[in-house]
Order: sequence, then C-alpha cells, then structure tokens
Amino acid sequence: MDILLSIIGSAVLTVLLSVAYTAGVCAGKAATHMEEDDELKIYMDHTHGEDEQ
Repeated sequence: MDILLSIIGSAVLTVLLSVAYTAGVCAGKAATHMEEDDELKIYMDHTHGEDEQ
C-alpha cells in the first residue's frame, strides 16, 4: 500500500510542477509581449566606426 501511495504522490507532484512551469512560461511570454512597443525603441546607424562625411 505504501508503494501505491508513493507512486500516486509522485504523479501528483509531477503534475503540480508541470503546471507551475507552464504558468511561469506563460507569464514570461506575456511580460515580454507587453514591453514590445515600436515607438519606444531607439535605433542608431550602423557605421563600423567610419566617419561618413
């Protein structure tokens, strides 16, 4: 009986950890997409250190 309870406990723990991981991934993706605003990005010309006159 102890072996069966151990297997069930391990399965429940695995499910809870996978749910927590999935929630973390979703939260990370949502936070990344919230910061994407093209008007706030600053771009500079790519010159390789040459003076263009």
